[in-house]
Formats: sequence, C-alpha cells, structure tokens
Amino acid sequence: MKRIRSFMWAFMLLCGCVAAAHATDALKEVSCGEQGFSTKIPAGLSAAWKDGEGLHISVGTPGSVPFVLVWKGQPTNLDPAGYFKKYTTHIKEKYGARLRAFSIMESYEVGGKKLPAARYLYDVKGGRLCLLRLLETREDHTVTYTAKYLDGHGDATLAALDAAVRNYLPDNAKTVSEVRQDVSKTVPRAGGTRQLNMKPARTIVTGTTNYNDGRFSMQLPVGWKIQTSGEYMAFAFKAWDPEQPNRTIFLMCKLEPFLKSQVAKKKYRQVAKTVGGTYAFFAEAPVMESPTLPGFLRTIPEIRQFCAKFHRQGLTLNPDVVPDMTAIEVIETKRSTIPCPPACRDNSIARVKYVDHQRQVGEGLITAQPVAGMQYNFFGVDGWFHTVYGFMGVTAPIGEMRELEPILTKCLGSFNFTQDYVSRAIKVSNEEREALLARGRAMQASHDAMTEAWRAREKAHDVAFEKWSDAFMGYDRLYDADTGEVYRAELGFYEQYDLHRDEYVKSNLRLVDKGSQKYYLKGVDYYITK
Repeated sequence: MKRIRSFMWAFMLLCGCVAAAHATDALKEVSCGEQGFSTKIPAGLSAAWKDGEGLHISVGTPGSVPFVLVWKGQPTNLDPAGYFKKYTTHIKEKYGARLRAFSIMESYEVGGKKLPAARYLYDVKGGRLCLLRLLETREDHTVTYTAKYLDGHGDATLAALDAAVRNYLPDNAKTVSEVRQDVSKTVPRAGGTRQLNMKPARTIVTGTTNYNDGRFSMQLPVGWKIQTSGEYMAFAFKAWDPEQPNRTIFLMCKLEPFLKSQVAKKKYRQVAKTVGGTYAFFAEAPVMESPTLPGFLRTIPEIRQFCAKFHRQGLTLNPDVVPDMTAIEVIETKRSTIPCPPACRDNSIARVKYVDHQRQVGEGLITAQPVAGMQYNFFGVDGWFHTVYGFMGVTAPIGEMRELEPILTKCLGSFNFTQDYVSRAIKVSNEEREALLARGRAMQASHDAMTEAWRAREKAHDVAFEKWSDAFMGYDRLYDADTGEVYRAELGFYEQYDLHRDEYVKSNLRLVDKGSQKYYLKGVDYYITK
C-alpha cells in the first residue's frame, strides 16, 4: 500500500506538471461522431473510433500499447464503488495469475477534475503493463477514461490522458467557463427548496453482550463471532464482525519461536534436510531480527503461514486467530502502561495501517511485548529464539477507528479468565498460574492503556487518515458553515451543488480545506449521494 500511495502522489504531481506543459504545448481537437463528443490531444498523436472500446488515442504505434481510451456511457445512477468492484472482477477473470497488484477507489486529480479510479498491474511477455481507469459522472451520462502503458514509462500516455479529460465536451454542451458565466449572472434567491439526498451516518456497533465459554468472559459487540485456540499461556482468541472481517478484537498470550536471523533460519533448513523433526519446525519459524514492537509486527504474515503449516500437528495456534495483516505501516507509537516481563525492552502501543489478503485497507491499535531469548551456539550461529507475550489489539476498516476505538478497547479491557480456569491452570503449573493471572491483569489494564494511547495520538495523523479514507472510498468531506455539521458526499456531487447551491435548502456547504481541517476531527453526521 505504501508503494501504491507513493504512486498516487507521484501521479498527481505528474498531472500537475502535465497540465502546466499543456498550457503551452500544441493540442488538436478530435471528434467522436459515433458517441457525440469531442476532446483535445497532443498534436503529434492520432485518434480513431474502435468498436466496443471507444475513441482510441494512440500514443505509439496505432492500435497498440500505449494508448488512451475515452468512452461515453448512457445516463445512469452509477455507483463508483459498485462499478469498480464489478470491473475488478472482470480484470481478475481476464488476466488471472498474471495480475500482480491492483488498487481501487483511489481519487486522482486529472485534467483539473477529481475522479475515482482503479489501477492494475499485470505481466505480459517482455514486461509489466499498467492499466489505469477513471470514471467521470456527469449530469446526463458517464465517461470512462482508460490509459494503458508499460509500467514506469507512462509520461506521454498520462499527458494524453490529462488532455483528453481536461477537454472532454459532449456535443451541444456548454464549456465549463460558459456555465460559470451563466451562474454568475443568476440573481440569488432568498432561499431554495431543493433537498439534499442524504442519510444519517449509521451506527456501526449497536450494543454489546456478555460472552462466557467457561474459561473466560468478556463483552462483545452484538452479532460478532469469536474463535479461540490453545490453552493456558498458549491461549488465544479473535472476535470479528461477520459483515466486515477487519473489525476485530484479538489476544494471543504467548507466541514463539521467532528466530533471530535469516542466517539461523538457513542453518536450520540445512540441518532439517537430513535430520527433520524439531529442526524442520524451527526451519519454518518467523524471523524477528529486532525484539521490538515494529520488528514483531513485520512478522505477522509469516506467523499466519507458520501456524497454517503446523496447526494440525498441534504445534501452533489456529491461523484463524492471527490478524489478517500485510504491508503493515506503523504510523506512531506510544509508551504502554500494560504490565510486561522484566526482559521486555519495548513495551509500547502502535497505531498501524495495513492491507488484508483481499487488499482492503484497515487501521488498528496493537501492542505486544517481545522478549529477547538467550544465546545458543547452533553450528556457529545463534540458534535460540525470541518470545512475544501479550499480542493484542483492535482493528477497523480505514475511517472507522474514531467511532469504534472506545467500544472495542472497552470490550478488550473487559476480558477476564474465570476462577475455575485459573484453578485448573494451578494443576498444570504454578509458573503458568502466575503468568496467567498476570496476563488477566494485563488484559484489564489494556483498555486504559490503549485509550491513553488513542487520546495521545497525533492529530495530524488523524487528519491524514481521514483524507486518505475519503480518497480511498470516493468521497469529498463537506461542512455546513451555519451549523457545523459534517458530511461525506459522493465524488461529483459538490461540483454540481456549488453551481446551483441557491436551489438547495442547505445552501452553505463548503469543501473542507487547509483552513478548515478541524472538521476532519469531528466525525461524520450525514452521507450525501447524488
């Protein structure tokens, strides 16, 4: 995701440069009689109608990659999220295993317009191609723009795309400047009667209920499912919302082994080829070179794979209780007040952003207590391992943590082992009994610690998360200058509203900008659809 986001900003910067270049570079007008529109392209390029695809703008050899396509659709109430979901399914079926990465419902500034988009990378003989598709929703029709080019070599193609988007004009339509002139001549009315097509923001969690399986009890959001694994100090659970699996609460009391280096892993693999057994187990263990929270977080994808391989043998936890996280990015860390083992050198809570296996983006508050292992000379390398205690946290889809954090951390803090379960643990081991009691106390302390970390978070990161969330899901953030209410509006709504705001009952909505970023921190009151 970090790579995709970097591409997004590079693309936006490129489009700004392209727009500046177009102010001086020669453009020529091309018409599409088949669909009734015109646009402009760089003078050195050619364009022709292509059945079933639209106006084909050739950036290189006519009819081949690289190119830009412009397609005028029929009048529709097309939902961008639904459109790109369906289109992505088509791309997956078409390219199969050759599809290497994709991102959908990003927002791009192209040709002076802010449009929802999707980007796909897939392999072909001789290289990797990038397919970029943008969707523009107009009053009486839609327009799709498609750019296809060799990844890393798209400057000329993106320049042609920018020109086509900027100068698109349906036949018999007024230009943007003409529309603005007409609006400026309109005498404002005392007040409009047109209502916004909006609905209140939905409450995600409607309540909690007590859960007790005889070993522990806790509060869970109504309708959530829970999975447990292991016993005593190997105990773990994950609870989640069936409607959205990235809404989770989880705990793993103890995780091991984590090898200290790739060199040690390589040595275990060498020995395992001839000896097998325990050596084969260690040969697949995750590597945590630094016993710190960020160092541990990087191993989570490996933990899932490790557990999936050895769970049926009873050697590891069920992989279903391990959070589904890849591309984990630590946004900030705060010192934790949760009790930890004396040997833990990094007792902190991290605010993270991540991508799941379905490439959905989430955020979370996570803590874990890595403990460095002793040393063991294993054929010339340190073959001992690190251990992690108290891996727990809460997660939510990007943009939902503000609402869910107080509820989910309160549920996490309500966790408590039953006295009967503790008594059974005594029979297993006095050492495990003490550790289990300590872990129960730590769970109860987790609510206060995570709440403190959340409240101490950097506001600038909050604003950045909210902006990213809006761009990812295809919204503009608006506010009512009269009432202070905050709105999320589908892309394309505000441009039309701004031209006709005097027609609406609520005529004082504004885009949140640099001077009004405080509204990103208030939460959303209403959602506006077109």
